[in-house]
Amino acid sequence: MTVEFLKQGKEVTAIDSSDFALEILKDRCKAYKDKVKVQTMDVQKLDFADGTFDGACSMFVIPFVDDNLKYFSEVYRVLKKGGKFSISAWAPVPEKFDIPPGLKALALLDSS
Repeated sequence: MTVEFLKQGKEVTAIDSSDFALEILKDRCKAYKDKVKVQTMDVQKLDFADGTFDGACSMFVIPFVDDNLKYFSEVYRVLKKGGKFSISAWAPVPEKFDIPPGLKALALLDSS
């Protein structure tokens, strides 16, 4: 998704806890290096100010997060008012990683 956003002229900040994954992303985004920032970071403790981003995309993160509520809270904290959050995860998501009821409703509303 990062490359698709970059092709549309968007600026992207990509984070991951894995330097290896970020190196792969950097390689794929060479043509857009002035539009993409890549940082190693824990999604449960984002080092950004409140209301920094217009949107957030989460690809296959949920099964690897210790505290989903902290993770979701952090993502919503750094989104601007009215910002969009897209989540992709393997299905079915194990019961251990239950998504909060408010987010389930959001997912249903945005699924059209």
